[in-house]
Amino acid sequence: MISKKMYTPAFAKKKNIQGSTLVEVIVSVILLTLGLLALMATQLRSVSGLTEAENKSLVSQSTEALAESMLMNGTLVKTSSGNYYHSYASYLTPPVPITGNITPFSPTTNTEYTKASIADEYKKQFESELYENLIKPESSTVSSVIYTICLDKEKPEQPTLDSSGKNMITNCQSGGTYTTIKVVWRSESTKDRFNDYSYVLRVAN
Repeated sequence: MISKKMYTPAFAKKKNIQGSTLVEVIVSVILLTLGLLALMATQLRSVSGLTEAENKSLVSQSTEALAESMLMNGTLVKTSSGNYYHSYASYLTPPVPITGNITPFSPTTNTEYTKASIADEYKKQFESELYENLIKPESSTVSSVIYTICLDKEKPEQPTLDSSGKNMITNCQSGGTYTTIKVVWRSESTKDRFNDYSYVLRVAN
């Protein structure tokens, strides 16, 4: 008896075909979506961080400019011990909310200026810069800006805002002897989410 081996064509052979099930596809899509959302959130935080860093830089520049103006317009006072120090009493200011456009200081001829009037004009210039830099830009998320100039301790504390964002908690020490400029502002990402930022500068005596 002759044994004959049958030949099976290649196209007739069964192959195990592996593919993705519907569940695997859905899981992959979900993971991809979550990854994209995480990337978008990271980018938004990065943009927000850059914006607030820029705001803080602008506030610091305006505050330092005001402090330099105060140094040039201070009153030299002699103590009982014979020492001298600069007084900035004409600059002391309770909390001032920045609510609208303010005309900056523009000197005019034939006008007599006193130390007090010059102090008022410098403060107007400062308020104008805070408005122009923080509130006026269309892309700004800043909803509240308040500043004060007070007497404080040697190492002043940062100011804060109350829950409404309309009132400043200065944290200035009663009986302090160091003139300090404090600025606080609120940036709102949404109606119910916000962050408060502050800047403090002690003026040299």
